[in-house]
Amino acid sequence: MWGYGVKEVEPYVEFIGRDILFREAVLGVLGIGKGSKNEPANLQDSFCVACKIAKKDIDCNNCSKSVRELKEGE
Repeated sequence: MWGYGVKEVEPYVEFIGRDILFREAVLGVLGIGKGSKNEPANLQDSFCVACKIAKKDIDCNNCSKSVRELKEGE
């Protein structure tokens, strides 16, 4: 891009912007990316998701879900 003026680069910048927008739209349709509906709502829900991914043999109804978030310095 060295040696090109602002007017000469504008079409390329617009093209790249559209390309990125298209990719984000495809990822959004697939349910991947920011604002995904699959994201857990809170800490306990994220614990349940992690537990299911790890395939623990724990019954979810009997789980205490006693989870606490560690802050820096704890």
